[in-house]
Amino acid sequence: MFAKAIADTANEINAEVIIFSNTYCGKAVAPRVAVRLEAGFVSGATELPSSDFTIKVNTFSGKAFSNVKINSTNKVISVFG
Repeated sequence: MFAKAIADTANEINAEVIIFSNTYCGKAVAPRVAVRLEAGFVSGATELPSSDFTIKVNTFSGKAFSNVKINSTNKVISVFG
């Protein structure tokens, strides 16, 4: 229900980037929105994306970091913090 409403609104306003908080609700809704929008999805980002959409995320239970780049037109990001 929420995913459809968010995806429909994003399509209506031509949004290319949607950012969620990495809460229980965000973890449940963000992937569903990404599928509906055929978007690239990154979960658990620790920072907002750079200009080329490279995103820093935790790996190995927070013991390391990695950089992930989203190349698709539509992007869904779940920010940890």
